[in-house]
Amino acid sequence: MKPLFLVFVLFCIPLWGAFAQESSLSPPAAQVLKLSQAGVSEDVLLAYIRGVNTPFHLTADNIIMLKNDKISSLVLIAMLNHDTPVSTPTAAATTSAPNPDPSAVPGPSFYSPPPIVWIHEPWEWGPYYHWRDRW
Repeated sequence: MKPLFLVFVLFCIPLWGAFAQESSLSPPAAQVLKLSQAGVSEDVLLAYIRGVNTPFHLTADNIIMLKNDKISSLVLIAMLNHDTPVSTPTAAATTSAPNPDPSAVPGPSFYSPPPIVWIHEPWEWGPYYHWRDRW
């Protein structure tokens, strides 16, 4: 029984290491790794990377692990370039807007309702009498 348990443990150690490496990846990076291991072409991986809305947050260890898992350099570069535009708007948001020219500020506007148009209908004096403008 002990040799069987030892074989089981020795078999599971490399699997546990691979699981620990995958868990350190961000969810989008783990999806790219999963697609690559499934044999998806590089063009599809690049299209997937362009369509992801969340950043990859790759560390040096993540890049080395992905390179060891046969992820191409083009895919890695696309993942790294994908993170750049995500962080750019926060830097642009901290810059202050220029003060508007006080002479260009529009004056107060006044709202006037449209004119009322009355439509004159012929008189009607009860159910039997009608007043008409012409005979």
